[in-house]
Parts: sequence; C-alpha cells; structure tokens
Amino acid sequence: TTTTTTTESSLILVRHRYFQLFLFRCRFMEGEIEVVEATVASKKEEGAGEESSQQLQQEEIGRFEMEGLIQTFFKCNRFIVVGASVNRDKFGNKVVRALQESYGKESVIPVNPKGGLIEGVESSESVDDALSRCEDVSKVGASLITKPSITEAAVKKLVDGGVTNVWTQPGAESSEAHEYAKANNVNMIDDGSCILRKLGIPEPKTY
Repeated sequence: TTTTTTTESSLILVRHRYFQLFLFRCRFMEGEIEVVEATVASKKEEGAGEESSQQLQQEEIGRFEMEGLIQTFFKCNRFIVVGASVNRDKFGNKVVRALQESYGKESVIPVNPKGGLIEGVESSESVDDALSRCEDVSKVGASLITKPSITEAAVKKLVDGGVTNVWTQPGAESSEAHEYAKANNVNMIDDGSCILRKLGIPEPKTY
C-alpha cells in the first residue's frame, strides 16, 4: 500500500511538472508572437515614416519650384487679366488694381467680354485682342480669374500666342489647361497661390 501511494504521488508530481512546462511553453510562445507582431508593427511604422518623410520632401521641393515660377512671373512688365471685373468687390477687379498698384496703370490689360473701361483702362473683349496690344509677349504675364472651362480655352490661346507665364487664381484651375501649358514649357502657377497675397496687397487701393 505504501509503495502504491508513493508511485501515485510521483506520477502526480511528474504530471504537475509537465503541466507547468506546458504553461511556460504557451506563455513563451505568446511572448514570441507578441514580439513578432510588435516587430512587424514597428517596421510598418518605419516604412510609413519614410514614405511620409519622402512625401514632405517632395512637397518642399514643389513649393520651392513654385516660388521660383512666381518670382519669374513678377519679372514681367505687362499683364493680361482674364476675368477682370468692374465690380470692386470682386476678385477679378482686385487683381487688376493690385497689379496697377505694383506696376502702373498702363501695364495691365483687363479682359472682359463686355469691354469698356475697367479701373481707367480700356478692356479687351478677348484674349486675342489683349495679345495684339502687347509688343513683346515674352515679357507678358497672364492672370486668370475664370471658371475652369473658360480657363482651358483661354490658356490655350495665351500659350499659342506666345505667353510663357500664366497664373490661374484659386478656383480657376483646370487640369487640361495645366497639361497644355506644361506640354508647351510654360511657367504655370496653379497650386492655389493667391496673387494678392504674394504681392502683399490683400486689399488694393481704389483709384
């Protein structure tokens, strides 16, 4: 009887130890899984960080290049404003006045299909007419405050007429106009930059 009891006790002890080893192995495996998952997550974060860094770098390069295009635009000495307005509350009028304030009244050619005087200057009824008033189109900058559908047609006429500096104001952007301008090596500013802010004249003078 004593031998039987001792044997049973030994078996129970062995089973208990096996059970402990089993639990330890399970915990160890769980730990391994957690480590692997943490490593994978870390690598994913690192990859995302690298992609984010590259994206920010590209955005910085894009902004730098756009600033260069803007400075080139401001080196022009004659400006065509497509979408000019007689209404001084409208952006199409403020752009005319801001350019007049910066470069002189006669340096700006407003374009409005109705014609007439805009800020003391006879406006052109079409882009073609405005281009005919420019002696050297290589020194002309064109600013557009138009609907995208009008922007597309206007940019094609400007580019075909020899204008190499075009700025579509916020809301006037057109992907077709962008592609056409870039295909013809035109300096195209259409990143949402506002000419009034870049000139430092948020509220132009009233003449």
